[in-house]
Amino acid sequence: VRPLSPEERAFTVILIVLSIFIFAFAISVITEYILSRNSLQILKKKKVKQQINILDNHVIVCGFGRNGAQAAARLKAYKRPFVVIEKDRDIIEKYEEEILFVEGDANEDETLITAGVDRANFLITTLPDDAANLFVVLSARQLNPELFIISRASQITSQKKLQLAGANKVIMPDKIGGDHMASLVVL
Repeated sequence: VRPLSPEERAFTVILIVLSIFIFAFAISVITEYILSRNSLQILKKKKVKQQINILDNHVIVCGFGRNGAQAAARLKAYKRPFVVIEKDRDIIEKYEEEILFVEGDANEDETLITAGVDRANFLITTLPDDAANLFVVLSARQLNPELFIISRASQITSQKKLQLAGANKVIMPDKIGGDHMASLVVL
């Protein structure tokens, strides 16, 4: 360490000032990037919410597994307006360009309200768990007594419970598949 000449002092002052500006610029770029990603997600959610809010007499599909995806494909083919409630963020990101999704648990009243259950004509619940389907049917029936509810069931014992809870129709995919296979053999 030695005393600096006037030129070296000027260089050091310029270096310090430039470093401060470069650091501040880097922080602003990073902050803008983080905020723009969040803002983009917020804008997407706001746009989807607006599209859902203008829907009327639509169909709500709870769950986008095998049965829910098949139901959504048929509704899309028939040009029926529908909204899908799904928890899995990966599934939503994969199909969000072509389907209206509400991210959340269909068991929660708030999620059903966001999907427009009060304005919907039909609700299809295709969750893999019969207890979850039962809870969705109970909640939806309470929120919209006029709603036509179609529920999936895995077990025969659940069919009657779902109907008592308010489901208009209960579908058992395994039973339908087995019946169809047997009918192909008999014919």
